[in-house]
Amino acid sequence: MGWHRKLGIGVIILMVVVGSAGTPAAWAQSAEPPGESASAGQWVAAVFADIFYVPIKGLVICRVCAGAFVVIIVAMGGVRYNEAANVVHEGCGGK
Repeated sequence: MGWHRKLGIGVIILMVVVGSAGTPAAWAQSAEPPGESASAGQWVAAVFADIFYVPIKGLVICRVCAGAFVVIIVAMGGVRYNEAANVVHEGCGGK
């Protein structure tokens, strides 16, 4: 094992040890807001989003937008790539 490899392994170990030492234990835990609970309408909307919207968006809307991307690229001869990419981004994006 060459000295470059030993040095690289040492640097990685040092980064892991130093990087994890300064992290607080409960950084991801946050306090719940006091007195706020979801209403019936919010629960219905959440269930609808989980059961219907997410699968439909992934299986239908995203594929339709990908097809529209191909149609736009072919119809415009590749000139309008950014506009076609925006169609896919809007259909397959997180919002």
